Amino acid sequence: MANINELFDQFPDYDVFSGKTKPSGENPPEPKNPEPRTPKPREPYPRNGVPMKPEPVMRSGVDYGDGFGIADKPIKVKRVTGNNFLTIVYFPILILLLELILRLSCGIGFSAVSFLYTAGFTIPIASVFTLICTLFGNTFNRVVCNIFTFIITCFYLIELGYHDIFGRFLTFSTAEVFSPEQFINAIADKYIYAIAIAVPFFINLIFGHKIFGFRKLRIPARIVVILIAVIIQIGAFSAMGLAKDTDSERVYNSSSSESTFERFGLLTMVRLDIFNSK
Repeated sequence: MANINELFDQFPDYDVFSGKTKPSGENPPEPKNPEPRTPKPREPYPRNGVPMKPEPVMRSGVDYGDGFGIADKPIKVKRVTGNNFLTIVYFPILILLLELILRLSCGIGFSAVSFLYTAGFTIPIASVFTLICTLFGNTFNRVVCNIFTFIITCFYLIELGYHDIFGRFLTFSTAEVFSPEQFINAIADKYIYAIAIAVPFFINLIFGHKIFGFRKLRIPARIVVILIAVIIQIGAFSAMGLAKDTDSERVYNSSSSESTFERFGLLTMVRLDIFNSK
């Protein structure tokens, strides 16, 4: 009788249990556990029974800050999603809006000629604020923007109260001292205009990071802003010469604060007052 091991060697493709011949070239499946008595690897578990916390890792990205700290969960960061175009036109629109509110509070009209001159002489000054607020990173630019907006708002509020007290605008050459009580009463008398002047500041403070990004502008964008400001300033001066507007030229060279404000706006009035007082 032949040895059973020799039979297995002669017929390697024959399955004894099923009675069928296996297809040629097919290898028998390997057992899942070739060594049944081999113990399974144990997972590490602390002795005190408390689950182990994952080790903190360095992460960076939009949701994890700037990657300079250790964090095992996302850090809530106030994202800057404002539009660059709105950033560029923010200060010109803000100042022109405050000019309009101040004119309405003083009962001064806003004709087409005065609006064009006010815009032509105000936008170049506002562009300086825009350039300063786009030189650095997003966070620092936002802080500087809020500071400038606060200063401009306070300046127009002071002019509003001063005009209500003395009947003229505050200038360095004709400044007079007034008490805080007088100023508070003047603001209370024109509280509607005072609130209208202060509203843009609070809107920018709360929603400015979503509307006005104030990202760092690249050098070509800064050059474009400077060129636009220079062109507008030259156009404003040329308009007086081409139109032979002698009244505007006389007002521009005069020291009358009321006439200068009415024709060229508050910022131009203060700039001319500083220049003439030297």
